Amino acid sequence: MIEEENSAQVGFENETLQFLRDCSQTHQLSAIREYLDSYDYPDFDLRFPQYRTCGPGSPLGETLPPDGHAWMDVKVKKQSYTLKNWPSIQRSGIAELNAFIVDEEFLSLLQAKARHVYILVRDVPGNRLVLFNRRVFDTMRRIKVNRVTKFNGAYGTKGKLLMNLRWGVTLPQPVLTYDLLDQMIKLAYHVNGMAGEIPSYVRPDRCYVYEDEVIPEEGIERTDEHRNKDVAEK
Repeated sequence: MIEEENSAQVGFENETLQFLRDCSQTHQLSAIREYLDSYDYPDFDLRFPQYRTCGPGSPLGETLPPDGHAWMDVKVKKQSYTLKNWPSIQRSGIAELNAFIVDEEFLSLLQAKARHVYILVRDVPGNRLVLFNRRVFDTMRRIKVNRVTKFNGAYGTKGKLLMNLRWGVTLPQPVLTYDLLDQMIKLAYHVNGMAGEIPSYVRPDRCYVYEDEVIPEEGIERTDEHRNKDVAEK
């Protein structure tokens, strides 16, 4: 099953890379760089041309400010989650249909990387593509979900955060089209409408209302112990 899930992830990464290259060839993007083999960067570094708009008749006549720069990472929800392995999903009140689990460390990387950063999720069970922007990462409920793992005979804890796919924007079609680029630009303006800037108190190394986790106070420094990084993932 792990090999199957990895195959689905790699397949989506390659499909997205080809789509973005096609967008560059047709001048929908001015440049792209891929970091699919890196753990230090999101998958794609994108540059939008200054004349890129949100489609015919759109009132948005500009691109991603100030220089058309954005980052995007892609993920796959290959199958439904087994609630026996992830009991926190039931306690969260989020329907399994809309549940999506990510690494806390991964979200911290995205928050620290840039103002315009996105996650594109291929939800296979739901037959949809869902796009998340920076605003979701900064304001979402922090719901910690853990499960016991075993790697080389040693037990550990898989520390994750639960996201709701309904917090993102479902693209009009479950396949990659120019709608993806349009939605990225629209969401960029949505971020810019947040009183001008991302709230100054938001820091990726601090915690804010983490549910199902005993933390003395909000805003304390996060540590490796808090993140519960799993050796099986390293």
